Amino acid sequence: MKKLIWLIPILGFFGCSDDDGPTGTRFVDDLFTEVNTTLDIKYGANAALVGTSQDLYLDVYEPAGDSKSDRPLLLLAHGGAFVSGTKTQIRDLCTAYAKKGYVVASMSYRLINDQTISDSVAYSEGVVLTLADMRAAIRYMRNDALNANTFNIDPNMIIIGGVSAGAVMAMNVGFYDQNDPATPDYLQEHLDNHGGFEGNSNDINVSSEVQGIISFSGSLFRDKWIDSNDPPIFMVHDENDPVVPCRYEDTNVVPFPILAYGACAIQDALVSANIENELVLISGSDGHVSYLGTDGDQEIIDLSAEFINQIIIGNN
Repeated sequence: MKKLIWLIPILGFFGCSDDDGPTGTRFVDDLFTEVNTTLDIKYGANAALVGTSQDLYLDVYEPAGDSKSDRPLLLLAHGGAFVSGTKTQIRDLCTAYAKKGYVVASMSYRLINDQTISDSVAYSEGVVLTLADMRAAIRYMRNDALNANTFNIDPNMIIIGGVSAGAVMAMNVGFYDQNDPATPDYLQEHLDNHGGFEGNSNDINVSSEVQGIISFSGSLFRDKWIDSNDPPIFMVHDENDPVVPCRYEDTNVVPFPILAYGACAIQDALVSANIENELVLISGSDGHVSYLGTDGDQEIIDLSAEFINQIIIGNN
C-alpha cells in the first residue's frame, strides 16, 4: 500500500502518556488483550426523514481489567452513504482502539429513508438529522461522565470520528459551530425544522463540543467553517476516491450532484486556521476506504492513535 503522509504540527506537543504500562504506551500500544462490550444503550429517539419514530443506541467497548478512571472517549459512526449500515459493522475498529485503553462508543443514527429524494437539497436534510444524532450521543456520554460516570470517561476528552458517511458526520459536527454561517439558506431551514443547531434527539443540556476528530474518508460541507477554535483532526483518504472525493468534486454515490470538501481540499483552510492535522493520503488509489479491513489497517489505526495521544497530552 503506497502512502504519502503529510504531518502539519501546528500546536507542537509531543511526548508520552503519564501512565504508560509495562508493555508500552497507553492510548498508543495494545496494552489490553480483552475488551468488554455493553450493547444497545439508548441515547435518544427521534423521527426519521419521513416521520417514522426511531430509538437511537450506542454500543460501548472498554478494555477489560482497566482501572483508569478518566479515560478518553472515541465516539464513532459507521458508513453507508447515510442510507444503510449498522453500528456493528465497525466492531473490529472499536475493538482495536479499546485494546489501546480507549473507551469507544459506536452509534446508530437515523438513515435517510425517503426513497423519493432526487436532489442534493433533500439529501442534505437527511444528513442534518445525523448531525443532530451525533451531538445527542456526545451529550449523553458527557452527561453520564459528569454524573454516574458508568464508563470511567474524562468528560473533557471526547474524540469523534467515523468511516465514510460516519466521517462526513464527524467532520461537520466538529467544524460547524453556532458562530459559523448556515449557508446556503436551505441549511438553516433544515436546522430550524429539526430542533436547531443541537437538534432534539434528546433533551440533555450539556456541551456537545469535542476535542478531536478522526476522519476515515470523510468530507466537509463548507471549508469556510474551519476556524482557529476548531479541534485537531486526523484524516485518511484514497487520493482518487470516487465515492467521497478527496478534492472538491462530485460524488458518484447518488445520481445528482453533491459537492463537498474532502481531506485534500481542506488543507489550506486547516493551515490558515492553525489547526493541528495529519493526512495519510493513499497515493494513486481510486478505492474508497481501501485501507481498512486489510492487512495494513493496523498501521493506520496506530498512526491515528498516536495523533489522538498527542491531543490528550496537549490538553493535560
